[in-house]
Amino acid sequence: MSIFSFLNLQAQDSTEVQKESFFNRKGMIAIGFYKINASEESYVNKAYDLGEGYEVSALGYIAPHVVLGARISVFRGSVTDPTFVGNYYVTQFNLTGAQVGYHFFEEKRIQIILQGGLGWVNYRHAKAKAKDFKDSGFSYYLNPQLSFSIFKWLALYGTLDLRYDKLKVQTAAEIQDAFDQVTYLNTSFGVRFKL
Repeated sequence: MSIFSFLNLQAQDSTEVQKESFFNRKGMIAIGFYKINASEESYVNKAYDLGEGYEVSALGYIAPHVVLGARISVFRGSVTDPTFVGNYYVTQFNLTGAQVGYHFFEEKRIQIILQGGLGWVNYRHAKAKAKDFKDSGFSYYLNPQLSFSIFKWLALYGTLDLRYDKLKVQTAAEIQDAFDQVTYLNTSFGVRFKL
């Protein structure tokens, strides 16, 4: 009788470990390509030819389902209409921010994490014969992530990134709204290393 009780307890412990295995990990690092899609009415969409960028994030578990960490994304755009934005030829769009996430679904190899955060952005503009200058401000974003595990330590992921940048831009009052805010619906695809 005692042997069966012992085996039953062992089986329960094994099941609990299996269920909690994902959340017992320390965290994750994700690296991916960043595809840009600025809103149609924004000056970024109207005056730039936007290239693909990259994104890096590092998140650690602070509770069984909750992650906290940092995010960086970078992309560049070539100016196609200088009369619209000014006398410069290229801009690098940089974001550095904090990110929190909630892991609410895992089924076999598939995981979903709802993420969001607040960051600092700077749009660094380059001129041909003059000193570079930049516009800066804050960014707010919501970016759910779907991933598929290949190994215990490696997964492929895709992210849909709804992002709103609010910039401190010095310009005429009548066109202020066209330049001090930009909305994006970006996508990111890459690999995620589980720690």
